[in-house]
Amino acid sequence: MHSRYAVAEVDQERRMRRRQKRLGDREGSGVAVFTPVNARSYYDYLPSASHECGDIWANLPSMGLLSAHDTVTGIVVTPACDVSNFKAETLTYLPVISITTYLATVAFLPIVRREVFERYKSAKLAWSIDWPDKGYEPPSENSLNAEILRINQVLAMPRLSSGDKAHVERAAAGLRITAICRSALTCQGNINDYEILFGKQWNSIKKDIVKNAYRPDIHFLPSDQQSIE
Repeated sequence: MHSRYAVAEVDQERRMRRRQKRLGDREGSGVAVFTPVNARSYYDYLPSASHECGDIWANLPSMGLLSAHDTVTGIVVTPACDVSNFKAETLTYLPVISITTYLATVAFLPIVRREVFERYKSAKLAWSIDWPDKGYEPPSENSLNAEILRINQVLAMPRLSSGDKAHVERAAAGLRITAICRSALTCQGNINDYEILFGKQWNSIKKDIVKNAYRPDIHFLPSDQQSIE
């Protein structure tokens, strides 16, 4: 088996030398010459040293949108031609963050708000929290803290039915997640709260995220098994 691999490698090198000779013969004829790239020489030629759309850059500013992260790694989506021709004065990039970090950002808040609202309806609770319909803007700290206090008082009521209590507990978990999302001090929530809030949906949500079937504004990238540093 080892000899066959060796022969195959020798044959490949011979083919490359013959191809390079043919390409060399064409240099004088004005034909474009392309140097073959194999596994050994790949990183001698690629990726290009110049900017390309799809490059992953480190230490990009987070613009204050990610709690506890002043800088972030991001995939650049600005076309290289726009940069080289001065059509773009700034770079547009998509931040590369962990799933747990995404779940604690304002980008995930509309999903949390929708589920919390449904738990309120199911428990027949009055919706008294000041939270805009679209959900990307979190409720004020005072409004959120007051609502968390009220929900805890509801949970302490002795006559609360088991069905209503389950809905209220899920709503309370959603409010705790909301507090994390609006906080500038933490970048990850308690995973148990997500399991409580979404119930049976939680496993489906995780699977859909990994399969890129959850939302069109996020894209899952598998781990490259490299150190974050």
